[in-house]
Amino acid sequence: MCMVLAAYANTCQRLGARVQNWRTITKCTMACPMNSHYEICGSACPATCGNPEAHRNCTQPCVESCQCNGGYLLSGGECVPHSKCGCLHQGSYYLPKEIFWVDEHCQEKCVCQPNSKKIMCALSRCQNGEVCKVLNGVLGCHMDGPGLCIAKGDPHYTTFDGRNFDVYGNCSYLLTSHCPTWGDFEDFNVEVPNQMKDATNVSFRRVKIMVSGYSIELSNDWSNRVMVNGLLLRLPSVLSRGKVKLFKTGLSKCMETDFGLVVTYSPEILTVKMPKIFSGNLCGLCGNFNANPEDDLMLDDESDISEAIKYWQTSKECVDVPIDTSVCNSQDMALYQGKDFCGRLLDKEGAFQSCHKTVDPQDFYDDCIHDLCHGNQTTLCQILSGYVAVCQEVGAIIDEWRASTFCDLSCPPNSEYQLCSSHISNCLESPSPREVRCKEGCFCRPGFFYSGDPCVPDSECGCIYNGVYHEIHESFYPDEGCQQHCSCVGHNTVQCTNNTCPNGTNCAIRDGHRACHAPQPFKCSVMGGRHFRNYDGHSFDFNMGNCRYVLSQTCDGEESDPIIVIIQQGRLYLRIRGVNISLEMEHLGKVKTLGFLSIMEDLI
Repeated sequence: MCMVLAAYANTCQRLGARVQNWRTITKCTMACPMNSHYEICGSACPATCGNPEAHRNCTQPCVESCQCNGGYLLSGGECVPHSKCGCLHQGSYYLPKEIFWVDEHCQEKCVCQPNSKKIMCALSRCQNGEVCKVLNGVLGCHMDGPGLCIAKGDPHYTTFDGRNFDVYGNCSYLLTSHCPTWGDFEDFNVEVPNQMKDATNVSFRRVKIMVSGYSIELSNDWSNRVMVNGLLLRLPSVLSRGKVKLFKTGLSKCMETDFGLVVTYSPEILTVKMPKIFSGNLCGLCGNFNANPEDDLMLDDESDISEAIKYWQTSKECVDVPIDTSVCNSQDMALYQGKDFCGRLLDKEGAFQSCHKTVDPQDFYDDCIHDLCHGNQTTLCQILSGYVAVCQEVGAIIDEWRASTFCDLSCPPNSEYQLCSSHISNCLESPSPREVRCKEGCFCRPGFFYSGDPCVPDSECGCIYNGVYHEIHESFYPDEGCQQHCSCVGHNTVQCTNNTCPNGTNCAIRDGHRACHAPQPFKCSVMGGRHFRNYDGHSFDFNMGNCRYVLSQTCDGEESDPIIVIIQQGRLYLRIRGVNISLEMEHLGKVKTLGFLSIMEDLI
């Protein structure tokens, strides 16, 4: 109710109407920061350190807001006395002690002197391994390493160049791809499906990668497995003698190619690391990786962000979900901003402070408050875990942040939690990723080894066959024709025998497993009397009214007595081998044959 009244009051004031202090009457209080106070009709142009007289020349209607107390000015979102203000330089305001570059080649570095309020500059340059570029809207020296694209939480995305945006709706999107798909570069694409239940709950349950002739899917639905060309493979696995490596790293599943593309997936966060060689040759939601965030996603100068996002949709059936524009009440907002919740991310003396210079926590903090305010399924622990994952991905150090009473991580038998470990005790030789970064997760105790998912003693380790790991006693068909049937009979010992599928079966992949299967029947379905799905899987809606329609029938002209199925609202009529059968809603569980009702179980 408070949010509805606030929106109504703001609309009235924008139109010039005078509004009384409704918050006192309705007890909808607004919490204001230190050295500020609430005003029902405050200046829309508050006095700032950069422009102390802004409120005197303001022509905009007043707004309900928190205004700085007398003698205080707005500086970087805080109300400070004039003595704590920063510096003005060439029309721009800088906070006290703020360091910045004044030329586009990063050859002159300046700092705002807090006492004198003057700018001091000196010649400088970027260090080895750094380049001068704009990142997150700030010109500076940044690492000239691979680009990192991030998808996290309640549909928050960050491009390779640092542009932040949200994606709403049920649809699949192109995350990144080599564009154009010609030249000497390796072709690939990475797709991610947004699955949004309502305006506040979203998830990306899987990511699909097309590379080197493989279709690879990473998902949390398959425990310690990944899907490759329809087959569920255990981790670790190596494809095409090292062109593609699949392995587990910390709490995440990882895919790495021989040309440097790395996709890391967990339920909390999805990252794509891209080698510098692809700079300016990419497209998709992750942007073009040209060091300019302003042109990410945009098709042309006249496009807006929503149009650009829709352009990268890869599925035909997309459903838009209304955006939840509600805001937190003041009590919840103050709680989530505090150091017991999202404020942990910004705490300069907290567990994450050592990563602040490498990964700006502000975006994660803003997303954290947004997600918790909207009451979605993302928990605080998942948000913090996502920040840790990104920090460790770029090589930053994180202090101990979990405790037995806060975000405790329970590990499977024979394993233990470690905040930062790069040692993976696989039963057999690891895929040897290009860069070994320490990661947070559950790691096998000494004397135990990863066998797919559990940690087992050496005697219970399985086998590697054609680069794919199989657990001990597991049987499998390694070829597309099921001409061989193999079993892992001991530690790295595989026995295979010749095989022929029995009559009436064929070699096929079903539910992620290759085997000799009987042909799977095709199915046509009707739901709710109007939602149809045909044999080819196409769905459509149709209002039948009271008419009868042929749902299906055999069309062999030589058949003397075809099978026919007729549907009518609440009734289904069948003719099979000359026998007429009917099923009716008013006689659930019974079937009518030759005019007589019978219980269906009696006929089985």
